[in-house]
Amino acid sequence: CEQRLEGGPLGTIAHDLEHYRPKGNVRAWPTEAGRYPFTTGDASDGYYRLAYHLGNYAASCKVCNSLLKLDFFPIAASRIADQNAPADYAAELPFLCYPIGTADEDPKELLSFTISPDGPIAIPKHSETEDADHWRRAMIMIDFLDLNRAGLRVSRSMSLLAIWETYKNAKRGDVGSSTTLAIFTSPRAPHTSCAQRFVELCDEVGQAEVERLYLPILQRIIQNSNA
Repeated sequence: CEQRLEGGPLGTIAHDLEHYRPKGNVRAWPTEAGRYPFTTGDASDGYYRLAYHLGNYAASCKVCNSLLKLDFFPIAASRIADQNAPADYAAELPFLCYPIGTADEDPKELLSFTISPDGPIAIPKHSETEDADHWRRAMIMIDFLDLNRAGLRVSRSMSLLAIWETYKNAKRGDVGSSTTLAIFTSPRAPHTSCAQRFVELCDEVGQAEVERLYLPILQRIIQNSNA
């Protein structure tokens, strides 16, 4: 979800140490039949052999892990059992990206962002006709982790409004604003992928169109969140 999590001694309540592949029983997802016209994996006894493998650990926010991911792990192929390392399970073709290192695809190759009437939302980077495999993976990630939930749309809107003023000043040649814009769009910033896409959009359509088309939406999303 690219939200910034609390750090230091207070961070223990904000972070979950999550098992990418669940260590216990895996339930089939989605829980309702017929949601997708393609398979997303059967239930299984889980990946107990990976329970203590460091390559199966990741950090997550409480919402993404404790409320959404739970004991689900959707895959495109068949379950593999009784292997000892994450690489041994690659043929399962998991829909969820492993978020650390280079062993899996960069989510930025799968997901993009646009500003809709509902605010800044995640969308597949590729269309179904252009690249069906990547489209399916992106759709599952967005749906599974509810990447367009209201709280994310509000926090993205706040980030983009802050970026907007910095962007305008940077385009006028202000060196300090250029430095700040680089920080806003760096990998360490919250909602970095959305921020990077917003800057690209500003370059593509021009400042007048951004002010006419997109700023009212961002402002409305934030105002409605405080209603």
